Amino acid sequence: MATPKTLPMHPDFARWHASIGIGTDEPQRQARWTAISSLAQSSNSKDAEALIRLAYKTRQAPASAEVQKIRKAFKDCDESFLMEGNDRELQVLAAATLAALTVKGGNKGAEAALAITTTDFVGTRRPELPMDLVAIAEDAIQRISDANRNRPNLTQAVG
Repeated sequence: MATPKTLPMHPDFARWHASIGIGTDEPQRQARWTAISSLAQSSNSKDAEALIRLAYKTRQAPASAEVQKIRKAFKDCDESFLMEGNDRELQVLAAATLAALTVKGGNKGAEAALAITTTDFVGTRRPELPMDLVAIAEDAIQRISDANRNRPNLTQAVG
């Protein structure tokens, strides 16, 4: 099976990554983005829920197996990624993965964007993140709904 192409790096990812306070190592940043891209492309509803629970630091933690799956994706792409003791880094990377998922679009992106906006609960749950995850999600909802609202060009379908 072919490995999926890496999604284009979000233009703000360098700033998000630097906010974790682990330096500006470009190879490390690229490895983390590769893991984010992989997670965004292979995620399912359970993964998205775990990412939201990590990003929002909800009272009910995600299932341990889901967290280990997410941590393993980062470890597989970057040997220097710690498997424990880096909760803040994992929180920011989970949020970045959600951002990548919503930017990617499609059904999974729409599902993640809606989950983000409902988890935010009209601003009452705002985690301390280097990005405005709700604005990214709302932009994705708008973009996805615009794309779904457009009628297909039938002249291209008729030969």
